[in-house]
Amino acid sequence: SSVKEIYPEAVAEILPNPNDGFFRLTLRGVGDLGLYLDIEVLDNTGRSIGRRKLVRYDDVYTQQINLTDQPSGIYLLRVMHEDISLIKRVIID
Repeated sequence: SSVKEIYPEAVAEILPNPNDGFFRLTLRGVGDLGLYLDIEVLDNTGRSIGRRKLVRYDDVYTQQINLTDQPSGIYLLRVMHEDISLIKRVIID
């Protein structure tokens, strides 16, 4: 299932993108899925390089993410929730 099927109003954004490894991931329109929402960070080969938590504020999940210790390239952020299948691409230059 995809995020659009279960949550048709869902919007995820990464700002800025591209970036220097420091950015904000925001997810809106998914209702209350608890206080935290886990995300997994993958490199361009699909290898997991860590996990982060989005924190819920009102109806928005958000978090500043710091990947400045990683080399330049394309990374994937995958939301880890049974009702959401969502992957966002972020570019670090």
